[in-house]
Amino acid sequence: KWSLESTRICSECEAGKYTDDQESLICKECENDETTGPKPGATRCIKCEPGQFAESAKDTCKECAAGEYRAASGVTTSCKNCEAGKSQDASGSASCQFCIPGRYQSETAQTACKICPVQSYSDDSGLEVCKDCAIGTRAERNGSTMCQPCQAGQFGVDCEFCPTGWFRSGTDTDVSQCKSCQAGFYQDTIGSAACVKCIPGSFQDSMG
Repeated sequence: KWSLESTRICSECEAGKYTDDQESLICKECENDETTGPKPGATRCIKCEPGQFAESAKDTCKECAAGEYRAASGVTTSCKNCEAGKSQDASGSASCQFCIPGRYQSETAQTACKICPVQSYSDDSGLEVCKDCAIGTRAERNGSTMCQPCQAGQFGVDCEFCPTGWFRSGTDTDVSQCKSCQAGFYQDTIGSAACVKCIPGSFQDSMG
């Protein structure tokens, strides 16, 4: 409370101001990052706890919403949005969590990270986008952290089976295409790693 010599009673400091001694003539202003709350008669100002904010010196501290945060060192009058690559599903948080491998988040202020779709992967924390699998590799499941190489007899972006008359061995470094069977060899099964020699009494004079 405060008083002037011309007054006979003490008055309470209005919200947003305070006095911390018994013979105050005026009330003091709170610092920019402090508040008294909405009630008058404060004897001190406080800083909101991490994860909370107060828009003015006379407002109650409120929790940051999910998808937002306020660090201990942050400005107390507002919360920040979680950055891309992070999320926070709880209110009143002092930080946001990095997306784990296999997940990503391209937007801000999100409460959850997204799962990388098939044929893409995330091998690190905090990624904003998933990485596409290279030609000759595949990720068959959502939320993959790596891409697996195509098996023998498979090729291309989606690890398709080599057609009949074609093959790809497991040691072939070119995974973008299959090779055709040479003359004298054949293959009547898809997804094969090698061609078969024609048996005695049969022949094959064309490739593929």
